[in-house]
Amino acid sequence: MLEACTPDMKVVAEETFGPVVAVIRVKDAEEAIPLVNASRYGLSASVWTKDLARGAALARRLDVGMAYVNNHKFAGVIPTIPWTGAKESGTGIAASAHSYPTYVRWRTVIVDSNTNPEPFWMPADANLTALAHTLAEFNLGALGKVFKLLGLLGKRVAAVKKLVAGGE
Repeated sequence: MLEACTPDMKVVAEETFGPVVAVIRVKDAEEAIPLVNASRYGLSASVWTKDLARGAALARRLDVGMAYVNNHKFAGVIPTIPWTGAKESGTGIAASAHSYPTYVRWRTVIVDSNTNPEPFWMPADANLTALAHTLAEFNLGALGKVFKLLGLLGKRVAAVKKLVAGGE
């Protein structure tokens, strides 16, 4: 632990990647919060206090991936806790089930075996707008709209077929 550090010191301004805690003493929490949040990094930070509720409230105001109260740097060894940073302290999340999107790229493959045209294809016309509004009303419980939906679906399929065939 390094005491009596200042914001302009390299150990404070740059990431150390070592077992180092740089301590900057401040007069109060209101001076500390903007000092922490001004850093271009934000992996983790800790608040040390006897008032745990106040410490938790202060920790929530810190722009960091992991905020601790009366402790520092143990989240990385708990497999169910997301280990994450903010700002230039990395992107994504390591550890826990929350990290999957960091390491994988979701992919969608759709195979449409339907031989009829999709009623939501082009052309965008008044019937498409009416279909969207009627579907919304139906989803909100207007069951009487089912007959209107059937008629609009037929009109949309005819419009898509006409467009595909070369008509407008």
